[in-house]
Amino acid sequence: MGEAGLDALLARFHHSEVPLDRLRALLAATAGDPEQLHRIIEPVSVPDEAEAVSPPLAGDPEHARLAALGRAAIARGELAVVILAGGMATRFGSSVKALAPVLDGTALRFVDL
Repeated sequence: MGEAGLDALLARFHHSEVPLDRLRALLAATAGDPEQLHRIIEPVSVPDEAEAVSPPLAGDPEHARLAALGRAAIARGELAVVILAGGMATRFGSSVKALAPVLDGTALRFVDL
């Protein structure tokens, strides 16, 4: 994918709405100091049961309603996907997730974004 193709892809997914340049600068500025990266300074607690609920099963009318809402949001370009670069990276072939390529055929990696 050439630069024009990448620019078109990023525009298609509203790249300008995501502060990636600021994140990239932060990562570059703190790369040598693990104390500055991913520091959690607030208390961490288990969410209340009301905050984490299981989705309805396929075949349930609520499942169909939520799926339709999701498809409509995607059609309007309102979908965002978050992949955390932590854990064991089993979905990424058990390699360092931040170093996984974002697009096939390019050198662009998650950490680059």
